[in-house]
Amino acid sequence: MRVVIGSENEAKYRAVKKFFPKTSVVKKRAGSGVSSKPLNYSVLEGAYNRANSLHLKDNDLGIGIEGGFFKVSSSEQYYLSDVCCIKDKYGYRFGFGYFYEITQSMYDYVKEGNSLNELICQLIEEKENASEFKRNNGIVYYITNGQCKRGEGNSRAVENALKAKRVETFNKEVYKKLPLKICVRYIMANENYFKLDEACKKALEKTKGEQK
Repeated sequence: MRVVIGSENEAKYRAVKKFFPKTSVVKKRAGSGVSSKPLNYSVLEGAYNRANSLHLKDNDLGIGIEGGFFKVSSSEQYYLSDVCCIKDKYGYRFGFGYFYEITQSMYDYVKEGNSLNELICQLIEEKENASEFKRNNGIVYYITNGQCKRGEGNSRAVENALKAKRVETFNKEVYKKLPLKICVRYIMANENYFKLDEACKKALEKTKGEQK
């Protein structure tokens, strides 16, 4: 048996290897087939596409992990989270990572096609190497002011997928029936969180002004 990950990302590799310490875990490049900043259903679709594109032998597991943004309509709350899809010869299992609450301005900024990672790099470029920060830490590390590391959400998503009930196929109808178990990691108020929110608001206001 092998475990094949549809990504060459080290954080994703470590998140998977944690649960398969004695099993061969292989990284393979795999496209998500969705935006680099997916929203809602597209996050699960990206994880599914990564896992589904892998060529597996009989007892292999294929794993796709995708990060993205969610809007919970019933509560008008917005989150950043990860999704893991595990594929085997019997079907697919999905698991969600931690949900980190973000502001509506952050969500709307991404919805307009912008990148929070790139905006964060602009905010920190005077203090440290922005590209290094993006690769090693990312949005979660920044908005939690270092309280949470990038791979924690990946690990949680893999753990939940391993426990999940298997489905034979995946589409929008299946998505609607999947239990959305939200485990929120609450963020203590900090300068970085408010700074990013303010930067998103200013960028959105500027865009609206240019469209008039």
